[in-house]
Amino acid sequence: MRQLARIGTCLLHVIWRTSLDALRRHAVFCVLVGFLATYTAKSLWWGDFFNPYRHPGLPNVPFLDYLAADLVVFGLLIFLLVLLENLLPWWPTRVVTITASLLIVALSLVNAFWLANTGLQITGSVLRAGVTRFDDAMPIIVQSMQVWGAVLLLGALAAVVGLPFLFRVRWRREEPHAGIHRWYGAALGLLLLLLGGLGLALQGKPRISGWRLVAANLFVSLYHDLSDPLLQEPTGSLPQAPPPPVVSQVTSSRPNVVIVMLEAVSYRASSFGNVSADRTPFLRQLASRGLSTLNMRSVMPHTSKSLFSFLCGRYPAMQNAVIEVADNYGMQCLPHLLRARGYATAFMQSADGTFEDRPRLVANMGFEHFLAWPHIVPPTPQLGYLASDDRALVAPVFAWIQQQRTPFFLTMVTSVTHHNYDPPRGHPDSARVRTLSKIDRYHWLVRYLDAVLAMVFDGLARTGRLDNTIVMVFGDHGEGFGEHGLYQHDNTFFEEGLRVPLVIHAPRQITKPTVVREDRSLLDVPPTLLDLLGIDNAPPTFDGHSLLRATPKAPRYFACWYDNMCVGYVQNHHKYIFLPSARSWVHYDLAADPTESKPRIEAAGDKMVADHLRRWLARHRYSTRRARLTNRKLYGGWDCRTNDECRTVPVAR
Repeated sequence: MRQLARIGTCLLHVIWRTSLDALRRHAVFCVLVGFLATYTAKSLWWGDFFNPYRHPGLPNVPFLDYLAADLVVFGLLIFLLVLLENLLPWWPTRVVTITASLLIVALSLVNAFWLANTGLQITGSVLRAGVTRFDDAMPIIVQSMQVWGAVLLLGALAAVVGLPFLFRVRWRREEPHAGIHRWYGAALGLLLLLLGGLGLALQGKPRISGWRLVAANLFVSLYHDLSDPLLQEPTGSLPQAPPPPVVSQVTSSRPNVVIVMLEAVSYRASSFGNVSADRTPFLRQLASRGLSTLNMRSVMPHTSKSLFSFLCGRYPAMQNAVIEVADNYGMQCLPHLLRARGYATAFMQSADGTFEDRPRLVANMGFEHFLAWPHIVPPTPQLGYLASDDRALVAPVFAWIQQQRTPFFLTMVTSVTHHNYDPPRGHPDSARVRTLSKIDRYHWLVRYLDAVLAMVFDGLARTGRLDNTIVMVFGDHGEGFGEHGLYQHDNTFFEEGLRVPLVIHAPRQITKPTVVREDRSLLDVPPTLLDLLGIDNAPPTFDGHSLLRATPKAPRYFACWYDNMCVGYVQNHHKYIFLPSARSWVHYDLAADPTESKPRIEAAGDKMVADHLRRWLARHRYSTRRARLTNRKLYGGWDCRTNDECRTVPVAR
């Protein structure tokens, strides 16, 4: 018993001295705070992701698997820092180690917030986007972190700088670097290394798709991303525009066209994906007398890229940079084709027009008229960092329609369902809705957006234009709420992020209910519309195929918005995904497994598909250095500058 008591006392003494030594050392304390932030974020994510009530049927993965790489990296960092501080001169070493450690803390804390908001860790692409597009990123960061997050970040940085000094003053009579005591911090690092190594040794075959995106250590992932060719600056030339259309006849008898893009409305959130909730009753009613699809998917779950795909019918640049705004990016889109045939064209959105240089993109796609949130009259409050109330957009839409004396092509882009899901101010239920969870607020807003769609159709009927107007309604992408551990949309490669509803109301062209069941893509919108208008598209200038015609079951490609994150395709209800950042590939049989709960991960037979997807992605990325952006004023009020910034000149209201 005495021996056990002595051993226990000795262990307690070592733990006490190790803790004291860690608190006295800036570098070791910094790394410990970074590890604590990583541990907290991953444990919260792991507990939520594997909640059996929310995610039934998903196999469990030991938490140590997700933390093993972090234990190894942080343990090694602590050991090396103690080694440097004990063997090298004091001041030069402290400057280097403290600077490096503060960077580790800052990245670890920001990564914790990013993981909580998206379900994925920060990558090299995320960091690069945050730096190169700071004006766009800053409002998102502010909304995501909020005041308490900023206070926590600043408080943590202040603590790691100041607390070691306080501990040195408190125990100034004890010599922190005397004898063996000065190596206790290294023992802590070795302990973490041992635990992490044990976890890596015990890791089994992954059973959750994309698990390495979270299981990998942040700093190791950054190294792999920054050294991966897919994240390097592409060298490919920008696409060239197809030859201009040959117009044999311009007529004023063609029907009008209205496209209504439902921001972030997934198939599962609609009445088609959840009949019992019936969140889009009006959209379901339209489908009962028009054309609808069961397996329509976005090309990239990000609005600017999705806009290009369904208005131009071609794959956008499959990269984070919205290079389509370049003056020399060749494109021939629906507005170009329809203007050549006498159509008036307009693009109207309720979102902030300064985001991602939207006026320049709209001008490049051929629209004559542009309107965004800052120009909506009467003014409407902004919701979150991007959206506003879509009801306010209806009035300017019909003010423009009433002015038209020729056929018109209008694209109306909604925004109220965008993250962070703020209900419209002034609505009787807005106070109650703000108290709901994010997913419940989103579902409420989907129903609200369905009512806005009904207002659009009511306006077309009142103005006598409904029977002679083709209306196409669809989501630009979906939205994730942790169904597979991912949140929001930019990198949500599961069906909740890619699969969207699509309905076409064309009373003169589609006279009976039609359901398209095969796998489709938003690239199919332009050829379908030209088919409905009776406009010949020969030779074909689109990557998509008309929904009105039988097409070969070719692969329908998609990619994540952030570089080096994901690329895949769906063909014959089989879904293949390659995850460059995780160096992993996944296969789903969507017919047998519609909830994507039974992945075939890293199967040897799918390796060739993964290699093909990597090559395909490389072919669809272009050099940003070759992009030409000139200063020009657009639509009378938007001043687009060469630094990817687009501001609006104030207008009288």
